[in-house]
Parts: sequence; C-alpha cells; structure tokens
Amino acid sequence: MKGKKDVYTASLGLVGAAIGLGNLWRFPYMVGKNGGGAFLIVYISFVVLLGVPLMLGEFILGRSSHNSIVGAFKRFTPGTPWYLAGGLGILTSSLILSFYGVVGGWSLKFFYLSSTNAFLGKNSQELGDIFNKFISSPVDPIFWQVLFMLITALVLISKIEGSMEKITKIMMPMLFLIIMVLCMKALVLPEIGNGMAFFLKPDFSKITAGGIQAAMGQAFFSLSIGMGVLITYGSFMKSDENLLISTLHVIGTDTLVAFLIGVIVFPVAFTYGIEPGSGPGLVFTALSSLFNDIPGGYGLGVMFFLLLFLAALTTAISLLESVVTCLTNQCKLSRNTSVFTAMVLITILGAVTSLSLGIWRDTNLFYILDYVTVDVFLPIIAMLISLYLGYVLELKVMEEEMANDGVKFKYTKILQNMLKFVCPVIIGSVLLIGLILN
Repeated sequence: MKGKKDVYTASLGLVGAAIGLGNLWRFPYMVGKNGGGAFLIVYISFVVLLGVPLMLGEFILGRSSHNSIVGAFKRFTPGTPWYLAGGLGILTSSLILSFYGVVGGWSLKFFYLSSTNAFLGKNSQELGDIFNKFISSPVDPIFWQVLFMLITALVLISKIEGSMEKITKIMMPMLFLIIMVLCMKALVLPEIGNGMAFFLKPDFSKITAGGIQAAMGQAFFSLSIGMGVLITYGSFMKSDENLLISTLHVIGTDTLVAFLIGVIVFPVAFTYGIEPGSGPGLVFTALSSLFNDIPGGYGLGVMFFLLLFLAALTTAISLLESVVTCLTNQCKLSRNTSVFTAMVLITILGAVTSLSLGIWRDTNLFYILDYVTVDVFLPIIAMLISLYLGYVLELKVMEEEMANDGVKFKYTKILQNMLKFVCPVIIGSVLLIGLILN
C-alpha cells in the first residue's frame, strides 16, 4: 500500500508542473484587468466545477493509455478523427509555450536585475518604466527568452527531469515561505483595506461575458487543463497512485498560491499607486516596489524572482515534454531531434511575439495568442476531452483507474455524468456567449 509520503511526493511533482506563471503572473494580472473580486469568485467556481472532473479525466486518459494526448485518442479509438482533438492540444501547447517563454525570460531578467540591486532607490513609476522599456526593446527580451528556452530544452535533452523533481521538493516549500512572508508584509501596508476590498469584495457590475470567459480560460491555464500536459504526466503515473488525492492536492495548492499572490499584489498596488489593471507587468512592478521598500527586501527579491524563474521552468518543461512526447511517438523522431525541432520553432514564434510588445506592437500578437489559446482553444479542447470521456471511453476503464488498492471508487458514475453533461454545457455556454458578446 502506498504510504502518505509517497502520495505527497507524487503530488508534489504535479504541483511543481502546475504552479508557474499561470498563477504567479497571469492570475493577478487578469483579476486586475477584470474588476477584482467578482472575477475571483467566478474563477474559483470554474476551478471546482470544471477543474476537478477534467483533471481527473485527463489523468485517467493518460494512465490508461500510457501515451501522449494524440496517442491516447488513437489507443482507444483507432481510425477515427478523435486524434485531431489531441493534435489541437499539441498545437495549443506549442503556441502557449511561445509566449510563456517570453514571460519566462522576463523572470530571468528580473532575477538578474534584483541580484545586481538595480531597483535600489527607484519608485513605482520608475520601476514601471524599467519594465516597459525592457519589454519594448527589440533585442533584450529576446535574449532572455532564448536563454530560458535553451535551459528548458537542455533539461529534456540531458534527462535531468529527476533532478528537477528534487529541485521542486526544495523550491515549493521555499516559495510558500517567501509568499507567506510577503503576505505578512502586505497586510500591514497603508492601503491594505482598499487592496483587499478590490480583491475580495465582488462587484458583479464589473464582470462581463468576456470576463467570465477569461475566468474559465484562466482556470484551465493555471491547472494545465487541455494542453496535453496532464495526459502526458498521467501516462507516467504509477498504477497505485490515487488519482483523486493527486488531483485535490494539485488543485488545492495551485488555487491557494494564486489566492495568496492576490493578497500580496493588490495591497501593494494600491499602496504604491500602481493601477491594478496595468497589464502584464503588474506583478513585476508591484513586487519590485515592495522589495525596494522593506527591510531585507534585497534578499527576498532575489529569492522570489529566482523561484519565479524555477516555477516557470518546471511548467515550461512540462509543456515542451508534451510536444516532444507526441513528436517522438507519432512522428517516430529521436528524442533529441524532437526536442531540438520543437524548441527552435517555438522559440522563433516566441521572438516574434516578443517583438509585438515593441517595434511590432501594432500586430498585438502577444495578446492575440494569449486570448486565442487560453480563452478559446483550451475551453474547446477541454470540452472535446470531456465529451470523449463521457460518451466514448468505456466506463470500466474509468472504474479501473479510479480504483485504489483494489477498492472500487463509488462515485465513478457521477464523474462520468459530470463529464457527459455538466462540463460540456458550462464550457459551451460560457464560450459561445463570450465569443458573441466580447
């Protein structure tokens, strides 16, 4: 029987893959953009109603097929077009990684800046100018993006994922410790009342159909649903791992981290005069302002941006691994060739995406890719996976995977019905209304 320590270790690897820029960077940025507390409530509702059954379903599909997202569909329904849903998942992972790598490069740059004490004596306006000047440069952000992608690819080629798991075991407790320290600092700031009111007090007049669609997309993005990552990860999970416990560990920890980052960012933003809806630079500017103004801020800043980079790296590795596994299994390429091919193509697209924040800003490619992949493609893939699990995959497959140590899971039929009816209806309705009214 698997001990609690083994279950914790397995879940920690999943948590490391899930916690990244989705909740540390994008979540507060999207909350600020979409009116605060109302977005938070809608987001958490989607995490519970959709995140739990869909994550369980992807783990079931991965572990039962022992394959990537494309191979999983081919394994159970050969000769049918269902594998195209997997192909859309791989395409989406690649597109997400293109702009994810850009932001990963930002985390590396800010780690470098914080370690050289470049923020010393700067106010929030000056720190915002530093960020905006950096991302609009035609060369500097691409250098850091390429470096980030090279590190990601080298991890896969050198087969040191095991070492990354060990790093994750150290990184996650340290990340939580720093987040808790920053929370305590944020809770004594002068504008704590206004910041927390913005974050926690719902004003549903500020949430739009597009905001609801964005909350659903953010839930999928933060939990890595619809990208093929969870299916690929599931294919490597041991038969005695409890899927429900792993799912609840990942979702609970992931959501807690996102919430705590919000507790930090919004009091800081209101205290230092930073607009909550200021965009992708919100976290970088807000936290740099805080580190620059508190005792021990230099050390905290260096550690936070290092951990932000490592959190981004673990998720990037998972995204690239999903693409590489598909290329290796379906295109019969060697692993090194698959890594090199995927990395080069994704990095080139990422460089173009980076330029769209500067000299090619009229194209809006960064924001277009972000919207299309997260708010449109991920919901579509999630809905297809949900329908497949609900109507196509045999119930006995789900029952076998949900059983733990030979004990039958009593609620498999309820899970199947959630995937049959509840998830597709919610996803389809939110997506359709959002596309029409947005």
